[in-house]
Amino acid sequence: MRKSDLTLKQAYFSQLIGWIEANLSAELNIDTITDKSGYSKWHMQRLFKDYTGETLANYTRKRRLTQSAVALRKTRLSILDIAIRYGFNTQQHFTRVFKSHFHQTPAAYRRASQTDDSALYCPFGGTAIPEPQLPAWMMNNADEKNVEKSTR
Repeated sequence: MRKSDLTLKQAYFSQLIGWIEANLSAELNIDTITDKSGYSKWHMQRLFKDYTGETLANYTRKRRLTQSAVALRKTRLSILDIAIRYGFNTQQHFTRVFKSHFHQTPAAYRRASQTDDSALYCPFGGTAIPEPQLPAWMMNNADEKNVEKSTR
């Protein structure tokens, strides 16, 4: 592969992964991603796995679980609200998938004084877990007076 082809491929996947990251809390599925990519489902999944080493479904699931774990620790949102925000249809389904990945329920993860961050999954090519994009009033450290004012 020529260097210019590799650079174009890197730029393409960097842009696509950036779009996926920006849309983790939106309706995001294989059809949506392949529509954005311009490739067929089969070809896009093959290209994505060749480039990242992860299937598209695994990548989006791990990133959604990571963002939901961060939201559990840093927000006052209910577990159901977090589950829905990150694309899980029910709290039960979210709890089952979350426990399978993190080896504890979302409630236990939220209550834990220390957590094992090794199960958190960085964006491809990234080295840090980005904070979820949430309004300030949802964050645990939000000033209670400001929260009261904003809800009136």
